[in-house]
Amino acid sequence: MPRASRSSFSGGRLVVIAVVLLVVVVMVPRVKPLVLRPSFEHDRQAGDLRVPPKPTDLGQWRFLEKQGSRPVSYDPCHSIHYVIRVGVGPLNGASLVREAVDRVRAATGLTFVFDGMTEEVPQYDDRRLPDQPVWIGWAGEQETDLWNREGDVVGVAASAPLTNANGHQVFVTGFAALRPDNRLPPTFGAGETEGSVLLHELGHVVGLDHVADDREVMFGSVSHFTGDGYGPGDLRGLWELGASQGCL
Repeated sequence: MPRASRSSFSGGRLVVIAVVLLVVVVMVPRVKPLVLRPSFEHDRQAGDLRVPPKPTDLGQWRFLEKQGSRPVSYDPCHSIHYVIRVGVGPLNGASLVREAVDRVRAATGLTFVFDGMTEEVPQYDDRRLPDQPVWIGWAGEQETDLWNREGDVVGVAASAPLTNANGHQVFVTGFAALRPDNRLPPTFGAGETEGSVLLHELGHVVGLDHVADDREVMFGSVSHFTGDGYGPGDLRGLWELGASQGCL
């Protein structure tokens, strides 16, 4: 079942709550994942992978889904295509997304391919096809019903798994949607920033869940206590979800 996060301001803190969301419906509850189509064969070989240095085991990290002892993730030998939609988001929104993706790339060793800008806007009941790129961007209240469904939130993200020919559950598409909010500085850095929210939501996209340690970006809220970028547990979890697994 795809997991998602929803984020809201509450008492001066940007609260991020895990919820179950049926936006990405290539998978439904208690239904065996579909078998991947030939279009999801590997486009990279194991020898092409660049595994980042292994972080320490300090901090906390959790995964949204596990198949046995292995976290469900994107296949490191299949490039993750993504599109960006800025819309009424920050003027530098595209640059913010690209930097956030670069940080995830550096921490995981996963390959991301930018497919360009889009004016597509996801809706709550959309059926995203598994060969569609990951959607990352902003959408206002008049453009999508996500916010009507999720209440006073500033972000929601999810990915959906299918079963590949080797029997591994792998994520194949997803989204990270942010509500335009001028209370968030359009930059990276410690505290409540658009960059911190993007890193949190992209953490969910690639498979990280919330943790109880407020030093981590994947803590259940983003506030003035949030550090500048991923914490030690975030980085270890991202490493586990990435090229360190080899081809799946």
